[in-house]
Amino acid sequence: MERFKDILQLTANCEITEIVDGELCRWKHIMIHPEDIHYILAINCLTHNVDSLNLFSMKKNYFFIGKRDVEFIIREKIRQKEDRLELVKRDIQALYNELKFYGFEEKKTPLPGDSRERDKIKIMTRKETAERIKVMQAYVDGKQIEYRDSLGKWRETYSPVWSLDTEYRIKSEPKYRPFNDTEECWQEIQKHGPFGWIKDKQDGSYVLITNVNDDEDSGGMSINSNGGWDFGGLMDNYTFADGTPFGIKEE
Repeated sequence: MERFKDILQLTANCEITEIVDGELCRWKHIMIHPEDIHYILAINCLTHNVDSLNLFSMKKNYFFIGKRDVEFIIREKIRQKEDRLELVKRDIQALYNELKFYGFEEKKTPLPGDSRERDKIKIMTRKETAERIKVMQAYVDGKQIEYRDSLGKWRETYSPVWSLDTEYRIKSEPKYRPFNDTEECWQEIQKHGPFGWIKDKQDGSYVLITNVNDDEDSGGMSINSNGGWDFGGLMDNYTFADGTPFGIKEE
């Protein structure tokens, strides 16, 4: 099982699982919604009804693709609870700070799940502070953030608590290159839906590819019957309709 990131992960009858608050909801993928490319149609494994699932919500929330994996599901439940624990610890610390503000006595007790005393303060160097600010700004800009868990593994987080004792980083994004030739472009186009449609990065409008050709002397690529485009120019200005860069992902 893997976290849902883009529509390319969806194949006919693939399993879709939402894990939230310790509960599961499962579907079988059918197709892209014929009237709205921002939705898919899937069969609910419990009710057997056909549900419409919003692709943006699937990316934002805890949706996973692949056959049911009991170990993966249990570990994901643990990860989500660890995230909530971090939020609870932050709220508790804020309440202790409030006690100090009003001059009330506080007891020197450790926070839940934390062997450190609350009054032990971590001092960050200038370099560490600059790096933390860089990661925080990336989060504000919409980048995916990861944190290192207690086992030393990097995990995605969608609501970082910015604990001083936790290491955070910006998740590296995949790199894409322009297509090399007509055949490579044609093969990739067939993997994205709706077939032949691409999206303008500036205004979000959709246009149709009407000619696939790497020969600039023959007019090159055409969109909406307007020729003169090359692979690099299209990649700079457009994505596939599903939001994937118009190019080849580099391994």
